[in-house]
Amino acid sequence: MITDSFADLISTQRSRPLSIAVTVLGLFVPGSLTLFLSNPDLYTRLGLNGVILLSIAISLPIVMLCFGIWYTPLSAILKAQRLVGGGPAPETDMAKILSADDPIEWPCLLTGAWTANLILYLIAAFAWSHPLRVGATFLLTAVILLGVWFLLFLASAGFYLWAERRAVRSRAV
Repeated sequence: MITDSFADLISTQRSRPLSIAVTVLGLFVPGSLTLFLSNPDLYTRLGLNGVILLSIAISLPIVMLCFGIWYTPLSAILKAQRLVGGGPAPETDMAKILSADDPIEWPCLLTGAWTANLILYLIAAFAWSHPLRVGATFLLTAVILLGVWFLLFLASAGFYLWAERRAVRSRAV
């Protein structure tokens, strides 16, 4: 009974407060790093609202890229596992596909947010001790993360095609 209660607490599909907390932490905590570790002169130039908007505009793309870096290979592995394991046939109705539960969406968002927090914290800590152009550094970081995601996308697509061919060969035999 205790294990069921604990599972219900951490289950993202049944526990709305945890889902809301994951979303808030995933999207807005990386932005707070920019707020707390930025140069105080930034507040006088942009104001508090401007700094909040700037930090969210900087952190949201990085969080989404980190989410994609985690989600893409795990999604390919999950689909390949279902394909090789003889799971149910893929759904063709788009409404059912979009409303279906995704078991890796929330864990990937949380992990992507932790990864983005680490990256943004390291940039902010380095910028505190060494002068650098923060905007250019964030753009370079986003380009590097986009490149990593693209490589993982290609590797995941190749892995899924390999698993699909293997599943077709095993069914033919």
